[in-house]
Amino acid sequence: MSWIKDLFQRPLWLNIILLVYILVTTILILKFIYIPWFFISINLASVGFFLVQKLKFGFVKVIFLNVVIFIGLFAPLEIIVFKFMNAKGLIKQTKNSYITDTLHMKPFLQRHTDLGWIPSPSAIFVHNESYIGSGENLSVQYTIDKNGQRISMPDDVIQNQFDESVIFFGGSFTFGEAVEDNETLPWQFGKLDNFNRRIYNFGFEGYGPNHMLANIETQRVERIVQEPPSLIIFQGIMDHLDRVIGKHAWINGGPRYIYENNIVTRQGSFDSGISISNIVLRQFLKSHVIQNLKFLVDDYMKLWLDVPKFEKKANLFVKIIVKAKNDLEEIYGEVPFVVAMWRESKFFSVKETQAILSMLRDDGITVVSVNLLLDDYINEPNKYLALPNNHPNLVAYRKIAEYLISIEPHL
Repeated sequence: MSWIKDLFQRPLWLNIILLVYILVTTILILKFIYIPWFFISINLASVGFFLVQKLKFGFVKVIFLNVVIFIGLFAPLEIIVFKFMNAKGLIKQTKNSYITDTLHMKPFLQRHTDLGWIPSPSAIFVHNESYIGSGENLSVQYTIDKNGQRISMPDDVIQNQFDESVIFFGGSFTFGEAVEDNETLPWQFGKLDNFNRRIYNFGFEGYGPNHMLANIETQRVERIVQEPPSLIIFQGIMDHLDRVIGKHAWINGGPRYIYENNIVTRQGSFDSGISISNIVLRQFLKSHVIQNLKFLVDDYMKLWLDVPKFEKKANLFVKIIVKAKNDLEEIYGEVPFVVAMWRESKFFSVKETQAILSMLRDDGITVVSVNLLLDDYINEPNKYLALPNNHPNLVAYRKIAEYLISIEPHL
């Protein structure tokens, strides 16, 4: 083990400074520098080359030198892959995003025992995004009421007495990420309905059908909704299939359900702690080389393993929705319940999306295929997106709302 002595034959304080330098510069680069792994590889290669010089020539030095060369070659490879992905339109512009309340007193997310998280109640938040490279910017306002829900009606109207209500569930598409308060789907539906009914928006960032069911089972819906609903809408996306199994890092603390013996039951929450592995993975995925390797691995795994995996999470997704519908009927009687389903994810095929629509319909759920409703979405997606964020915009929500209004008499 003499090579270790050779490597560290210098004062201890110098070794400590070198280690701190590597850690601090890597963190700063990951946080603030565009294409971070290009600079990190150069940084590590430079330090590695310095260390190799301290070794006597031999087998170990040859191994170390090759490792350093490999790390150094990762830099130009990162640029090449980045330029290729950018040319093919496969890369998102790196963004700086932050959400702060106007008084700078509350965090956007508040922990919630049953749901994992909700927006902090009674606050107005400003969501700012700036995109490195394109120079594009986005700034919108989220107004959250005392119940931790985004407002869906004008202040002067919400004071009225209503005989009925309309309830919306879903994730960020329902909450309305990247659009103003009066541009969300719930608001647009209420506007077309002349605000004759009270509109409730139970959607929020990262939510799925499991959050809808948790809202119902914990009686949060009953506590908040003061008028009997005449229509209930869940806006679904294909990524919800991964959310019900807790696949994403930001699912931490969310409600966990299982489907066994033809029964959906809650089994606590997904890990409420911060997963170190998820944090590390997110940092490595800032590398475009690793992103491509991940896609290749995903495709390989999909070829061999995705059929049973898809069927299992698809079945759980559908059964959670069915149970939510049944639970709502027990509370409010037979109320029209509609699922507006998007195919927004490149990780699910058209065939898989069609399978979800068929499974929902086979279980008696009324389904609206949003992608068919937005007939030119495939050819002109930007027409319906809040650019550069890529969540749906006012045009999309308005068109969905118009369709929901038109079909309601026939439900």
